[in-house]
Amino acid sequence: MKSISLYSRIGTFLLATALLFITVFGIGVIAVQTKAIWFLSNRMNETSNQLMLMHRKFDQVKTELESRKDTDRHLAVSIKENKLYLMEGDDILRIAPVATGSGRKFKFLNHEYDFSTPVGTYSVLRKETDPVWIMPDWNWHEKGETVPLDLTLEKRKVRGVMGKYALRLGNGYAIHGTNQLWSIGRYTSHGCIRVGDKDLKIIFNAVDTGSKVYIY
Repeated sequence: MKSISLYSRIGTFLLATALLFITVFGIGVIAVQTKAIWFLSNRMNETSNQLMLMHRKFDQVKTELESRKDTDRHLAVSIKENKLYLMEGDDILRIAPVATGSGRKFKFLNHEYDFSTPVGTYSVLRKETDPVWIMPDWNWHEKGETVPLDLTLEKRKVRGVMGKYALRLGNGYAIHGTNQLWSIGRYTSHGCIRVGDKDLKIIFNAVDTGSKVYIY
């Protein structure tokens, strides 16, 4: 009976030691693995962001070069300078300070938003006087709110916030006026290009539907 009791005690001790070893070192292994996954995930995100920035810079250079080759009347928007150039070939007809996208990014529910001014070559699709702003979903989402269920198209319409003129570029983007003149020269818009009243009137009358707009 004594030998069985001794073996039982030894077995219990070894089992307890093994469990302690697994607990301590097992958690350590899990912690190391978790940390490694977190590190790799962060590095992948950093690499992805760097690639996106490089791609955007490449597009900016490419678009600026295309603008310089254009011999017709066109608009060129420098996001870096926050300036809009009314061009006739190589000749600068007018320079206007503008406001461009804030660059803010956020997620809400299943939606992802990027309030950067898009880089690329566009055309004036439509010219509008007294444009009406139709509030998009992000108007509520950026405040952490859901879009009201009873909202109609008519209720989305807001007058007077886009100035007196707008040049529609497609996908919800436009060159337009603003009731927030303090924002001109800053990165504050949701992606559109805001222009002061005097400059906007001249630019609006100087270009036609189909005129190229180079944003870089």
